[in-house]
Amino acid sequence: MMRRIYCRRSKEQVRTLRCGSAFGATPSNIPMRSLGYVASALEVAKNHLPRAQVQFVYTIRTGQRVNGILPRDSATPAGQFRDYGRRLIDARYADMADSVTFLTDPAGPPDIDEAAIAEALTHTSPHTQEQLLKSAGRRQGSHLSYVAAHLVMHDTIADLVRPHRNEPAPIEPGCVVSLGAQSERPFYETRMTCRAQGVEIPGLLEATGQLFTRHVLPPYLKCREGEISVTSTAFDASIEQHHPVLSVQRDLVYLQQIMAGEQLCVSQ
Repeated sequence: MMRRIYCRRSKEQVRTLRCGSAFGATPSNIPMRSLGYVASALEVAKNHLPRAQVQFVYTIRTGQRVNGILPRDSATPAGQFRDYGRRLIDARYADMADSVTFLTDPAGPPDIDEAAIAEALTHTSPHTQEQLLKSAGRRQGSHLSYVAAHLVMHDTIADLVRPHRNEPAPIEPGCVVSLGAQSERPFYETRMTCRAQGVEIPGLLEATGQLFTRHVLPPYLKCREGEISVTSTAFDASIEQHHPVLSVQRDLVYLQQIMAGEQLCVSQ
């Protein structure tokens, strides 16, 4: 069951609604399960937000600033994600193809005072603060820089970059509805706290919403042992999927259900 989206929208904002997900940069091959995130966003748009532009944003520049991942190392996985995301769209969502675009994050750093974010964090729960630190620590980054990047991506107009000319140009949104895995919950709580505490956020949008999917693992996390990537093989949806990590198996089964018995050929 989908929870109600709390996003006040004027008639103009309905025509400029952005729905989508941001994906962390990685130098590793993208897991096959990441395509389930594409499917989740498209299912929401198709059934509930049919006039939205669906945007998938790969955060190459944030990965460089926060995690030290060079763009030349993350560009190839980003291209793979776009290519195979488009194959999924062609196979199951062809009528939505023109309302979907694959983008990258803004070129410049967030113009947000991290000291103000740190002050706002004191108004969040100890559990949230602990989760932010763990998330940043796993990728050797600053939790304050992570929060600043999330605020830009999910709560502002954001000057997104179109790296492929044949992708639809990004709209300037009047409303943003973000989709995220369960791991996004502490970032969402912190974003809302920053807004409530008056952190100055250039380009802040009044109308934003957040949906949490059943996905647990972020899509950019490298493949677990025995897990297939988008470049390793063909995904045959007629074959039952098994993986010892329950969340990985669930994501693969979900993708299998979306494909409805068809084969998504991803081998070159």
